[in-house]
Amino acid sequence: MSAFDRSASIVSVAEAQQIIPQQLEKHEIEKDFPKGLLQSLIEKNYEKRKQAGQNLQRFLKDQYAVKKSNDIIEKFISFFNDVYLLSVDDIYRQAGLMAYSAIVSSLNIKDDSKFIENLVNPVLSCCRDNNTKVKYYAVETLYNIIKVCRQNVLFMFPYLFKNIVDLCTGTDRDVKKASKKLDSLLKTIVVECEANEYLFSSVKFMELIKEMATGIGIPYVQRMIVAWITVLDSIPEFNLFLYLPNFFEGVFLMLRNSDPKLKNEAIIFLKDFLGEIKNDMSNSTLNLGYIMETIVHMVKINDSVVKREAITWISELIEKGEKRIIKYFPQAIKASLECLSDKDQRINEKAEQTNSKLQEYCKFFPQETSSDSGFELMSIVEVLMAYIDHESIKTRIAALEWVIILQIKDPEALEPSMEILVSTLSSRLSDSEPMVVNSTLVILCNIARYKEFFDKVISSILYEVSTNQAFSPDNVKKTVKTLCQGLGVELVYRSISELLNIEKSTSFCQKIIEVLNDLLLIDADFEEIRERLKYCIELEDMRCVEFFETLYKAWRFSPGCTLTLTFLVQAYNLAYEIINTMAKSNIDADLLQQLARLVQLIDSPVFVHLRMQMLEHQRHPYLLKSLYAILMVLPPSRAYKTLQHRLKDVSALHKSLPVKMEDEVRRGACIRNEELIQLFNQANSPKKIVMQKSDSKYSDKE
Repeated sequence: MSAFDRSASIVSVAEAQQIIPQQLEKHEIEKDFPKGLLQSLIEKNYEKRKQAGQNLQRFLKDQYAVKKSNDIIEKFISFFNDVYLLSVDDIYRQAGLMAYSAIVSSLNIKDDSKFIENLVNPVLSCCRDNNTKVKYYAVETLYNIIKVCRQNVLFMFPYLFKNIVDLCTGTDRDVKKASKKLDSLLKTIVVECEANEYLFSSVKFMELIKEMATGIGIPYVQRMIVAWITVLDSIPEFNLFLYLPNFFEGVFLMLRNSDPKLKNEAIIFLKDFLGEIKNDMSNSTLNLGYIMETIVHMVKINDSVVKREAITWISELIEKGEKRIIKYFPQAIKASLECLSDKDQRINEKAEQTNSKLQEYCKFFPQETSSDSGFELMSIVEVLMAYIDHESIKTRIAALEWVIILQIKDPEALEPSMEILVSTLSSRLSDSEPMVVNSTLVILCNIARYKEFFDKVISSILYEVSTNQAFSPDNVKKTVKTLCQGLGVELVYRSISELLNIEKSTSFCQKIIEVLNDLLLIDADFEEIRERLKYCIELEDMRCVEFFETLYKAWRFSPGCTLTLTFLVQAYNLAYEIINTMAKSNIDADLLQQLARLVQLIDSPVFVHLRMQMLEHQRHPYLLKSLYAILMVLPPSRAYKTLQHRLKDVSALHKSLPVKMEDEVRRGACIRNEELIQLFNQANSPKKIVMQKSDSKYSDKE
C-alpha cells in the first residue's frame, strides 16, 4: 500500500509487538534502544506517548554524545521512516512523527541539508495522510523541524509552501490552525534572512506565485499569496519590481472575487504598492510598460472594482507627472477612453478626470523634447482611430478632442497619419450627435489646410456621402457649410465642382449640386460670393467668371440648377439656349419640379435684381425670352400661374421684343457661351434627361 493512501486502522500494543520484529530485521540499531521504549511510543494514551518521546530525545542525545558520528543520525532517520512512517497503521505513523521531532530537537542536524531533506520529505508525505490526527502531528513535526533548522530549510521552500497551501484549504480545523502557524514561521524566517538568494530562491517562489495567482482560485489561498507578496515587499533588499509579471495581474484579478476579505486585502496591497511606484519612478527595474499594458487590459474586465482600481492607477501615475510616463501615453489614453463609457458613475467620473489630466499634460509638455521622451504620436493616433467609432457618444467626442489637441500641439507630426485620419473621420460626419460632427469637421478642415490634402478631404467626404445612406441632405448641407466657413466658399465649391465634373453618376451629382445650389442662393453666409457671381459678367471680373464656369461644368448635370446659376450671373442668352435644349428633351417630373423651384426663387430677395431688369426689356431681351420659355415648358400649375402673373405685370411696358440687342451681347462676351452650351447639351441629351447612370466612382450602389 502507498504511503500516500494509508488506512486508518488502530492496532493494540500486543499486535504491534508481533509486527515490530518483522520490520526491525534490517535495522541493527534497534538493539541499541532501551527495552520498552519503542513499544511505549505506540501507546494509545497520549501522555504515555509524550513521555516516551521525551525519553527517546534523551536516548538520542546520549547515543550521539557517545558515538559522535553522523552515521548514527542517518540510521535513526532511516529506522523511524521505514518502520513507523511507512507503516499502514496510524499509531505507528504518529509515533514516527514524534520520533522525528525528538531527532531534530536532540541531534545536530540543522546545518546538514541531506539530513534536513531526509526528515522533511517523509513528514510532507504524512501531511497528505487520510487520517486527520496523523496529518495534524505531521504539521506539528514539520513546525519543529523548521523552527530548529530555520533558514537552512529554505532550499525546500517551494515544496513546503505547496503543502502548506493544501493544508490551509483543508476541512480539519486543528490542521488548518497548525498550518497557519507554520506559514507564519516561514514568513519570519524569510524576513530574518532578508530573502537571501543563496538561501531562498525568489525566482522559483515567484514562479509558483504566478501559477497560483492567475484565475479565480480559493479565496484563502489568494489571501496567502497577497500576504506573502506583502512580506517580501517589506524586505528592504528584495526588489519586487523584478517580478511584476508574476503577481501584478493576478492581484488585480483578485478584486473580482466575491470574498470581501480577499478583495479588501488586495486593494490595500495595490494602494501601498502604487505609493511605492510613485516614490521610485526613476528605478530602472520598474517596467512601466508592463504596468500600463496590464492596466489597459484590466479596464476591459467586466468588473466595476477592477476597472475602478485600474483607472485610479492611471490617474495617480499621471498625477506624478514624471517624464517616464510620457512614452506610455497611448496606453493611458486607451484606458481612460475605455472607461468613459462605463455605467458605474465612479468609474466614469474618474475616467473623465484622468482624460482631462492627460490632455492638460499633453498640451503643456514641451514640444521640442517630445521625441526625446518617447512621445509616440503615431501610436496615440492609432488608439484614437479605434475609439472614434465607439458606441459611446462621450467616448467618440473625447477621441475627437484628442485629435484636435494633437493638431494644435504638433500639426507637422500628424502628417504621416493624415491619410488614415481623413478616411476614418469622414464616416463620422453622419453621426447623430452634433458635437461629434462638429469636432470631425474641425479636424477635417485643419487637415484640408495642407494644400496636398485639400482635394483628398473633399473627395473622402463625397465618397462617404455617396456610400452612407445615413447621410441626409441636411447632413450634406451642414457639412458643406462648415467646410466653407473654415476653408472658404470659393475653394470648397471649386474643389467639389471639379470632382463632380469627372463623376460618372449623374444622380449623385444632382444630389450634391442641389444642396450646393440652395446654399449658394439662400444662405446668408454665402452672400459675398453670391454678390460677386451676380455681377461678375457686368464688372468683367474674370476670376469670378472663371469660377462660374467651373461651377457650371458640374451644375450642368442638374438642368434646373444650371438654369438658376445662369440667371444668378445674368447670363440670360445662355439661359435661353439651355431652356431650348430642355424643350427638345423628354421632360420628366423631376425637371418640372426644379423649374417650379426656380420660379419660387425668382420671387425671392435673391433675384430682386432680375425682377428689376424685367422692366428694362430692351436691355435684357433674353431675360424675358427665357422667362417666357420657362412658362411655355411648365404645365398648368401654381408655378405657371405665379410666373404668368409676374410676366403679365411687365407686358404692358413694352409692345415688342427685339431679336438682338448690342448691349446684352456685349455684356455677355466675357463668358464662352458656345462652349458652355455644348457642355450642357452633352450632359443633357434626351436620354440623359430621364435616365441616370449609377456607376459612381464614389459608390458601389446608388
